[in-house]
Amino acid sequence: EREPLWLHHPYSLTGGESPVRKLTVFDANKLVTLKYKPKPATAEEVRDCKQPLTPKELMMVTGGPKTIDFGVISVYTTATRNFTVMNELRTSVLVALNTHDCEEIAQTAPLSQVIPAGSCAGFD
Repeated sequence: EREPLWLHHPYSLTGGESPVRKLTVFDANKLVTLKYKPKPATAEEVRDCKQPLTPKELMMVTGGPKTIDFGVISVYTTATRNFTVMNELRTSVLVALNTHDCEEIAQTAPLSQVIPAGSCAGFD
């Protein structure tokens, strides 16, 4: 009689990465100091960034936190929080923030970044 197979982590039948995603916790108070270039520069980056993402690939580019609490602040003061984007793809992606409709976050910097494969970028 055969013993059942027990795995410590899930696997996929295709031999690739597991379809089960890791839980990622984004912290708005932790600023990501590393910033990437605002536009693709190399031929490979241009090719990667022009390629449309499939729905499955789009799910591998995550951002957060979902809500950002600035707390109680006085009028005309500034408070800095972080919005992080994680690229779990094997290619670079160009992420651009649209802040035109909201003057409160128009000071976000940088407005766009080319995020390399497997990297995180922060928008402050």
